[in-house]
Amino acid sequence: MRKIKLVILALLMITQLSALPQKKVVNLKSKSGKDGKKPSAVISAKGLSPQSALLLLDMKKLEESKGRPISEYDTALIEKYCLINKNGNLYVNAFVIHNDSLDFNVLNEKSVFVNSKVNSIFTALIPVDKIVEISNVCGVKSIRIGEKCDLKMDVAKEMTWVDWVHEGLDLPQSFMGDGVVVGIIDGGFDYTHPNFYDIDGEHTRIKRVWEQNATTGSHPSGFNYGRELKTENEILNAQCDRNDLSHGSHVTGIAAGCGGTVDETYMGVAPNSDIVLVSTTMQDAGIADGIAYIIAYANSVDKPCVINMSIGGWFGPKDGGSAFDQYCDEIVGPGNLLVGAAGNEGYEDFHLGYEFEGQDTVLSFLKFYNGDCIDLGYYSTGAGVIDVWGESGKSLRFALNLYNILDDNFEDWTEYYDASVSNTYEVTLVDDSGWNFETNITIQTGIDALNNKPRAMIAIDNTTSLSCPNYLLLEMIGSNSTVNAWGYTNSPLITTFSDLDYSNVWLGDPYSTVGEIGGTGNSIISVGAYTSKNQWTDFNGNTHNAPVYNSVGDLAPFSSMGPTADGRVKPEITAPGNVVVSSVNSYDQTYNSSNGYVVYGVTDGNRDWWFATMQGTSMAAPVVTGIVALLLEKYPELTINQAKQLLKDNAWKDNFTGNIPSTGLITWGWGKVDAHESMKDLIELIPDKPTITPVGTTTICEGESVTLSAPSGFAHYEWSNGATTRTITVSNAGYYRVRVKNGAGYISQWSANKHVNVADNPETPVITISGNVLTSSALNGNQWYRNGNKISGATGRTYTATQYGNYYTIVTNAYGCESNQSNTIEVTYDDIDEYEAKGIKIYPNPAKDKLYVDFYESKIQPVMLSLSDITGKMVYSNNIKGHTNTFVIPLDNMLNGCYFLKIVLQDDVVTKKIIVEK
Repeated sequence: MRKIKLVILALLMITQLSALPQKKVVNLKSKSGKDGKKPSAVISAKGLSPQSALLLLDMKKLEESKGRPISEYDTALIEKYCLINKNGNLYVNAFVIHNDSLDFNVLNEKSVFVNSKVNSIFTALIPVDKIVEISNVCGVKSIRIGEKCDLKMDVAKEMTWVDWVHEGLDLPQSFMGDGVVVGIIDGGFDYTHPNFYDIDGEHTRIKRVWEQNATTGSHPSGFNYGRELKTENEILNAQCDRNDLSHGSHVTGIAAGCGGTVDETYMGVAPNSDIVLVSTTMQDAGIADGIAYIIAYANSVDKPCVINMSIGGWFGPKDGGSAFDQYCDEIVGPGNLLVGAAGNEGYEDFHLGYEFEGQDTVLSFLKFYNGDCIDLGYYSTGAGVIDVWGESGKSLRFALNLYNILDDNFEDWTEYYDASVSNTYEVTLVDDSGWNFETNITIQTGIDALNNKPRAMIAIDNTTSLSCPNYLLLEMIGSNSTVNAWGYTNSPLITTFSDLDYSNVWLGDPYSTVGEIGGTGNSIISVGAYTSKNQWTDFNGNTHNAPVYNSVGDLAPFSSMGPTADGRVKPEITAPGNVVVSSVNSYDQTYNSSNGYVVYGVTDGNRDWWFATMQGTSMAAPVVTGIVALLLEKYPELTINQAKQLLKDNAWKDNFTGNIPSTGLITWGWGKVDAHESMKDLIELIPDKPTITPVGTTTICEGESVTLSAPSGFAHYEWSNGATTRTITVSNAGYYRVRVKNGAGYISQWSANKHVNVADNPETPVITISGNVLTSSALNGNQWYRNGNKISGATGRTYTATQYGNYYTIVTNAYGCESNQSNTIEVTYDDIDEYEAKGIKIYPNPAKDKLYVDFYESKIQPVMLSLSDITGKMVYSNNIKGHTNTFVIPLDNMLNGCYFLKIVLQDDVVTKKIIVEK
């Protein structure tokens, strides 16, 4: 191929730039000095994403050419934009970016069905004929219809040490994904495959299915399209979502298959997990809805979930700022994690990145891989799309040139377009062959509402051209800024950037080829692929080499590379993705015993289910999804950052990866995933279950409180009553738990329940008095008080007051709880026998046979007792020697009547009248 001389091409470009904004090239043949080709159609696209504007343009063209209403659009248009037929009307699922002034009632009035919401972004079904009208509703900042996406085990478990985790080797237990929901957003599901049953083969582990493309059946709660399958019978009777695809069955088997219940060779990574499937519309707004659906189900059964997206998207800023990526940032949280495939575009020059120094220009030829000139060695004809992103606040202009590489001549060209202006253009370039071959170009430009970057989406169709030497030359102009452009990579619409060996034309590269959906989000674990096998033996014993062949252990040639447009390293981790065996859809007739990719089968005598090889980061992502499910089994509150850090810190390095710096590599991320070391590290990072002190059941009384304490030394505390301090003081009965968070952000399990019992206080007693004897209404637990002081030993139901004062009682129950103070009774001198006040008790009185005199206070030292009749005659006397508590005076020989008892004390003499009655 001839090379144009550097000086000539440079002069040509300088000549063009000197005439901006009208583009001129000095050596044009018949068009020398003419203006650039102006667009044949221009549509204002304010507030609309490129895809939204292109849909409007296609609608307009179709109506003009066929004169048919929207409801009768061609199937091709419906498939191109993933339109949804709802009640006979066509809707498009879209992201809507809004502000607080939006009145959702207005949307309802305009037949808009809102699905899932996160902050300033929500998804909604919008009637296709009302897109512009909705974009003008107050509060709607931008409408971007969902971008179309595409779908992107034998030794895999061994190479990632999943087997060791299954066995519980050097771990406290075996981990198989119990109690975790694995969500798969994909297509081509065989609901009946034995790989999705429990280990015993009795029941399917598929708990829910949402078929987004279904036009009959009940919608899931909170969504307005598709059908939901909720019971085992519904799921099994539905059989499959589609019979022409097996991708979803393969991906699900890798992440969560049980191996078909016969042979564990092809068991997936989390074989005991629950499975939720979303058969997607292959459009990012629908994928976002699928994420919300799976998380809602997992929350409803109080289980953590990890969601796999082996899906690729090409359009978007690839800086984590797309509507989809921002939606994911808001919806994920502890125990709700996302894993995505990095992409399979690591082998071609799909990306063009350039830094403008001063006022600068970059040129690059576009190569297509689906045109009629390929057999002649030219990649000049075909169809494709270019997605161009500038820098926020900086200008970006561009043009397209039809350039003949044999004659080194510009044959036609567009005018310059400003990527900051919101418009949609149609322009046709015509060659100089005499046949007037046309190249039709549709261009949409505008400032992106989310990141304020100027953007251009350029759709090219020159499939009818036979001027093989004529290449499209993309020209972009900027100043002290950067530009990133990506070619569309969905076969057969593959577009790359080439220099065609011209010395000052820019060659594309395979870097920054991680795709939207799974490869760019801040809240997504992006997974690249390495080769776990490079050949296999099929069901009939034939040996095959991998379609993309390289050494076992090396990075798969197709694995997309980072960095993202904002400079982050992606993917984070790599996993087996070349020649991975898993289940395929038994209703997909592509797979049978004679298919060279089929390696194994399961039969029940009437039906056959197959296992086959596939390759791609689509296969690597579910390996990591399954590993994350195992980690969630151990730690259900794992966050996305913790999961990423565990995978990074414990990634395996070998001769293929080489030494990986702490900042990671744009090829390997941080290395090869290691399930076993990640699990061991996680176990060490989780704090031990705390113990609450005091231990055991604590009983307090009404009105009292107790202080409960968690162990010291932690960054954060969470009590079951919502408190966040190390100690709490509680006065309510119940069970209290606490968990602690360490400095690494890991939370312990909840402590054992600490039971606090609140015992009822005894009823307030009522006391009465008879003579000097006080009696309580409480049979037990009394404690008597005089003048506010506890009377030692006075704990009976009755108490005989021997001193004047104010008396009351308080009752204490078995838990030590005290009643309120009883009523108070004042005891006066009139109520108390003067002798008893001195510590002497004389009884009974009247007496019959004996009279007792007790000295119940040790300080009383009696000297003599005597008894005299009313005449003064002494009838009894006793000189006391030594202290005796009780003295008995016999009355046998005494007549009935009145007597006087005289008691001589060491320091006093007292008398008392005694009545004798026989």
